[in-house]
Amino acid sequence: MNAWEEKVRQKLIATSVNDADFNQLRKEWRFTGNYKDHGKAKASCELCGNTGLRHHYLIANKQTGEALWVGSQCILNFDESIYGEVKKVRRTKQKEFQKQIDGDLLDKIMPPIVALYDRLPRDRQRNLHWVVGKFRRRSGFSPADLTKVFNALEREEIKYPKESFPVIIRSKQDKIEMLGLRKNDLQSIWVCLTEEQRKNILKA
Repeated sequence: MNAWEEKVRQKLIATSVNDADFNQLRKEWRFTGNYKDHGKAKASCELCGNTGLRHHYLIANKQTGEALWVGSQCILNFDESIYGEVKKVRRTKQKEFQKQIDGDLLDKIMPPIVALYDRLPRDRQRNLHWVVGKFRRRSGFSPADLTKVFNALEREEIKYPKESFPVIIRSKQDKIEMLGLRKNDLQSIWVCLTEEQRKNILKA
């Protein structure tokens, strides 16, 4: 008996018909196709009890009707043949989720950027247009670009939801920009960083 089987056996026995052979017990369950992306690692698995999960999959017992929201490890431990189905559903749901996030995000950050654009001279409008284009392609601002945007918004005294502007620290150039920021610029964009990004900066 492996560690996962030992951990979930009693939970499955209580919600299944077969209580002898674990492989038969496991076959009573199926993936329903229902999937949730919580956006943050805040969920827990109703089968094994693992916490800090971002992704949830709904499994159901074909004979008892019992249903459980489980994490990625548990869903794949039931039947490897459903792996392709799980990936397909997850990709579809993630695209839908990302579209919703992108829409909400643009509703928050674009009005102040448009207001800034209208106040800038033509040469700086072109620069801002280029920065916004990069943001749309990458779904976030580089550290240097965001600093420039914030400084311009402050100069023009335009109100903006600072915490809604996402920062991308993915490429080597992004990392160089982040490490090269002046202290006051780093403080300015600190609220925009994820917890993981902040930890990495403090380690550097």
